[in-house]
Amino acid sequence: MSAKAARLLLELFRMLDFHCKMCLNDLQFCTFMRFASDMSRHKIYQVFDMLDVDRSGEMDFDEFYLMTSILVAQKDGDEKQGSSSTIHAPSST
Repeated sequence: MSAKAARLLLELFRMLDFHCKMCLNDLQFCTFMRFASDMSRHKIYQVFDMLDVDRSGEMDFDEFYLMTSILVAQKDGDEKQGSSSTIHAPSST
């Protein structure tokens, strides 16, 4: 991921972190993922639990960065294979 993309990702993370705690709880993460992917709520919570490596019940930026990197790699792989993507780009309206 480029430095510019990482900065944009940090900006997105800060917008999602409306409690200004530099972490997202499961509800904030689920809300974002329901918008950004076609995963079921159950699957999103499984992903949250898997990526909450420190078991804090919250996702810090490093964990969010890891999740985003995995999703981008999956999307890139799907596009190379001609498959449909599970990530949706936010609209710019």
